[in-house]
Amino acid sequence: MPTARRLVIGQPFIGRVPLLLALAPALFALSAFWPPIAQALDDELSGKHLAPLLPDETGGYTLEDVHPEADKPTVRAVYRGAGDGPPLQVALGYGEEAAANYYRERGRLTTAHSEGQMDLRAIAIDGQVVWIGSQGPQAVAIAYFDHFQVGINVKDGERAEAAVIDFLEALGLDRFSTWTPPEGLAYAVREDIDPDGADCYSLNCFDGHVSRCEQAQVVGALECRVTVVFAVKDRIADDRCQLSVVFAHNPNSEWEGVPLYVTVDPAEGFSMDKMRSVLDACVEGDAAYDCEGPLLDLMRN
Repeated sequence: MPTARRLVIGQPFIGRVPLLLALAPALFALSAFWPPIAQALDDELSGKHLAPLLPDETGGYTLEDVHPEADKPTVRAVYRGAGDGPPLQVALGYGEEAAANYYRERGRLTTAHSEGQMDLRAIAIDGQVVWIGSQGPQAVAIAYFDHFQVGINVKDGERAEAAVIDFLEALGLDRFSTWTPPEGLAYAVREDIDPDGADCYSLNCFDGHVSRCEQAQVVGALECRVTVVFAVKDRIADDRCQLSVVFAHNPNSEWEGVPLYVTVDPAEGFSMDKMRSVLDACVEGDAAYDCEGPLLDLMRN
């Protein structure tokens, strides 16, 4: 189950970016006389440490713009290919927030695919699973491995999906797998369940597994910022199948990674509306679904 682990104790400069930028010239001037000030600005992993991972040129694409985040390990960039092709928007993140972003986006894509709004498929690049979602002239790609999240977005492109794949293959994902954070910087990572160990990437697929009570898991989005990993655990009786519910991303971070177990009738299948009703019943103390697990106590408090 997802857990958080802080490797070096320290709190990120959340909410302090405008102030730090305004004071930066004075602080760097003072650093010559007071080295600890300069060190204080560089004791947390941030976007500037990830930016060198993005090359100036790769596979015919040229880095046009790059924006490292000052207060978290995230960098956003824009690449443009030769000619008049649309730009590729690239996001690279590392650590705990990157994992949360991946799960959130993965849940959004899964739900959109299940509702017929986009095509979604998984491909392998450099041994890593990359999810590609496409809808008309727009394509997105997301991957999460070794605490990295990689995201690509192309809009208004005739070859949007092909452009995403070509770019990732030229970029090479091995450059991230072999990277290690600079020593002494604070950051947090999550030791997650295998994010791509799910047997299903559509809710229709998972509905079939539930109806047969066959073990599988899927990532879905209950709400915009609420991403859940649902899994079939075991058949309790002919008409009872146990499922686990684990929040991969939730505004209430205490709920993340903590399991809830419920039993449902396989004949009723699976849907997000059904699970919303089941969760409501669990909170209200309805015994119909045999709700149990540490998440239940958190939800009721």
